[in-house]
Amino acid sequence: MRSFSSATGGNVSVLFALAAIVILGAAGLGLDFALWNKERTELQQAADAGATAGAVELGRGGRNASARAQTRALALGTVNRSGPTASAVSSVVVDTAAQTVTVAYTMPGRRSLSAVLVKSDPTIIVASTAKVVNRVVACIYALNPSAPKSMFGNGSAVLQGTNCAIQVNSADAVALDNSGTIDATHICVVGGYSGSGYTPSPQAGCPVADDPFAATIIPAAGACTQTNLAISSTRSLSPGVYCGGVSITSGAVVTLNPGLYHIVNGPLKVAGGASLRGDGVAFILSGTASLDIAGTGEVITSPPASGDLTGFSIVQDRAAPLGGASKISGEGHFEFPGIIYMPRQNLEIRGRAAGNTYVPIYAAVVADKIIVAGQGELRVTADTSVFSKKDASKLTVVNVALIK
Repeated sequence: MRSFSSATGGNVSVLFALAAIVILGAAGLGLDFALWNKERTELQQAADAGATAGAVELGRGGRNASARAQTRALALGTVNRSGPTASAVSSVVVDTAAQTVTVAYTMPGRRSLSAVLVKSDPTIIVASTAKVVNRVVACIYALNPSAPKSMFGNGSAVLQGTNCAIQVNSADAVALDNSGTIDATHICVVGGYSGSGYTPSPQAGCPVADDPFAATIIPAAGACTQTNLAISSTRSLSPGVYCGGVSITSGAVVTLNPGLYHIVNGPLKVAGGASLRGDGVAFILSGTASLDIAGTGEVITSPPASGDLTGFSIVQDRAAPLGGASKISGEGHFEFPGIIYMPRQNLEIRGRAAGNTYVPIYAAVVADKIIVAGQGELRVTADTSVFSKKDASKLTVVNVALIK
């Protein structure tokens, strides 16, 4: 009886088993906590993205703005969730008076070995609120989402947005770089910037702005009207499809009849003192087509006042390959007062003679990347009188901020 009462082996085994359970539970709790934290971070990022997108949509205003904001917030939140977080329960609150959108997510945290110590699944809760800060009319867009120096100025170059803003969509750390002069009502960069000569200082970390003319209907080219057209003497041209491009040189004076001029797989080149004039004219660049204006000539056109391309001076077919460049590098008189829309191409403006006091002014410029170098000058004013009210509204960029 005495030996039985003094035996301790069984007690030790029981204590060891209890300790093992606690140790495993603690280890499991640590692993589960790391998982819960990871899921919470992913949900927070989704809530931030959804709230920001919803606020941008709310800021655009118009019919059903609140419903559109809610739909947009839910869609962006869904895109940014995967795996277990995809099943989180979402809620969106749109406050039109306060101009805010709040996105919240809840989901249970999954237990594994921590179930030994934790009796029920914890609840992961996150929320994010974004507020509309302001609305600005942006008239200069560099659309490339990731390129370094997607907007670049140097030397004595001038890039100016008169009564309108500049938008740079690249998320690169140096998306915008300048040593010349860049002046606008607002300069917004998704990524970062470097250099000097800015008025005002750029705002980094801005939301991506949609291509304002992504829904614009661009007429198809059709069959070739002429191929590899070279002009060296005075004549007129009619609307049509010019395959292989058009070259105007040797002081030729070319008058364009009103309409659409499709330039396919070749440049529209004006050089050597040539002159190109026309009213109610739009150029459509397809394939590898580009703009190449050099020399001491002049190009003076006005955009169509009706039709799908009302207000557009130059547009690029969205099926065109990404890359390439359109260049204005001459010393002459160049005037395209409408919209310049090149979403798949760089726009490079690289100089004009010191004696040429004329600087062309455009209604809006949208390109993949924008380079203004040397003595180049690009001045844009959002003159909505040259294009439709519908297109004018597309130039409004909404700036939002996360407030909690």
